[in-house]
Amino acid sequence: MHDHSCVGGHCNSHQGGSSDNMAVMALGALLIGGVIGAGVALLFAPQSGEETRDMIAKRAKDLKKQAEGKLSDFEDMAGDRADEIRNRVKRAARELKR
Repeated sequence: MHDHSCVGGHCNSHQGGSSDNMAVMALGALLIGGVIGAGVALLFAPQSGEETRDMIAKRAKDLKKQAEGKLSDFEDMAGDRADEIRNRVKRAARELKR
């Protein structure tokens, strides 16, 4: 979906939300991949229960760190997007006052 906005004779075009959707999809894929990986490791692990639990705990911590990183990136991107929209609204309001 393309969004076009024109203010004061200047028109801008951008993809509406596609980068936001991609970030959410990437986060979901990361989480699903981690769960599948842990499940496969459990099925094929030739180790003791304690070793398996330790391995799962380590993988869970790693997955949590990755998810937190992706979430932080998404939050930054959403904040940038909100700032961009706020600035566009302010510019449009100034143009309308003229």
